[in-house]
Amino acid sequence: MSGIATAIIGSAVVTSYASSKASSKAASATTAAAERGAEAQEEAARLGIEEQRRQFDEITKILEPYVTAGQAALPGYAPF
Repeated sequence: MSGIATAIIGSAVVTSYASSKASSKAASATTAAAERGAEAQEEAARLGIEEQRRQFDEITKILEPYVTAGQAALPGYAPF
């Protein structure tokens, strides 16, 4: 009977060790995936900001003649 008990205990120890290793690997994989996801979101945000800056600069160039004309015309409206 003690041989059976030893086998059962040994099997439980091996199963526990294997489960612990698998759990550790899964946690590492999850952490790595979360880090890659965060990096992807950071890059997307950076690219979005760059595009907004580019568009702002373009619209500023387009509106420049109107701003200049408006600034030149303001002294004529001073009496009002």
